[in-house]
Amino acid sequence: MDFFSFGFIPFTDANIWTTALAIFFSLTAAAVAVLFLLLIMPEKKRKRQNKFFGFISDFLNFKKSYIEKLLKAFYIFTTVFSILMGLVEIWFDFVGGFFAILIAPFALRVVYELVMLLVKHVRNTQDIRDKLCGADKVEEPAEPVEPRIVFCSKCGTRYDANQGGCPNGCEQ
Repeated sequence: MDFFSFGFIPFTDANIWTTALAIFFSLTAAAVAVLFLLLIMPEKKRKRQNKFFGFISDFLNFKKSYIEKLLKAFYIFTTVFSILMGLVEIWFDFVGGFFAILIAPFALRVVYELVMLLVKHVRNTQDIRDKLCGADKVEEPAEPVEPRIVFCSKCGTRYDANQGGCPNGCEQ
């Protein structure tokens, strides 16, 4: 028995082409990644980008989370799929199909809610961080304006002239 009888042929034409393509695609992916890191993803360049590249920048910088929508769609898909498979199963095994229709959606819901707890925990943590970081950027309140108390010449009502005219609507 020789080396080639085990099905391992180290240098066939297919292996050479596969290796060459893998190297080429790896270099191409590295070049594209560097271009994205330099041209699209920096925050300084975000303001000058058009709508499409702005979306790409937000997507690659994880500014918005899409996992909730994907999980909801996956939950609906798996629930409908399990119910339909339960209906098919009823033809072959009534008890098994009946339990698949009743129990699978509840089990899927429990799993979905456990995963969503983690996602919501991350989202709430990000919201708290954003609010705390935003607290540093609060502007100082303006200097209070000294009230200028005057009396309406028509009705005699006292009011602050800095706030506008007479509160009764008299012309001033």
